[in-house]
Amino acid sequence: MADIDDLFRDPNGSAYEAREVRTGPPLGYVGEKLANSLRAIHAGHALAPGNHDVTAQFRRAFHYAFVAFLALHNMLALADLDREPQLLALSTDDFSDWLANIEREGSVTG
Repeated sequence: MADIDDLFRDPNGSAYEAREVRTGPPLGYVGEKLANSLRAIHAGHALAPGNHDVTAQFRRAFHYAFVAFLALHNMLALADLDREPQLLALSTDDFSDWLANIEREGSVTG
């Protein structure tokens, strides 16, 4: 039987980790701006349901912002392409709650 610790993995995996020392805007501030970007993309996607080209662009923008937001909060293990349509279908309030949950459960400092 496998060791129980083998069943639990680091949420980002070693391929997505590097020790860094930085000076710049606090990462919490960067996360706040990225969350606001996701909210704007989410709202824009909801306003363009009949235009396939526009909604495709919103989905593409959402994907990159979604992955960046999860990576910033050390929650990259949640980056699942199947999750994105579900998130885009959420109400504005529910989506904001989801973002707040990632901010609360994740960490911008490692």
